[in-house]
Amino acid sequence: MGETELEKQLAKASKSRNSSSSEIKKIERLYAIRFCPKGKEECEPAYCTFQITNTCPFLKEWRSLAKKYDLCI
Repeated sequence: MGETELEKQLAKASKSRNSSSSEIKKIERLYAIRFCPKGKEECEPAYCTFQITNTCPFLKEWRSLAKKYDLCI
């Protein structure tokens, strides 16, 4: 699944009143798998050097999308 397809799914999930947070969490996990430099399936920012040094590509992408689609993260 391409990055743009994931973003389309996220946009749809963020707008849908019927969408559950589990759908958004699923998309977040797919982004983590794709962008995490450690190869993790789930972000663990408290234990991550990339997060501490603000160089994590996953967190940069996810925070950008969260702001764009007004997600509560």
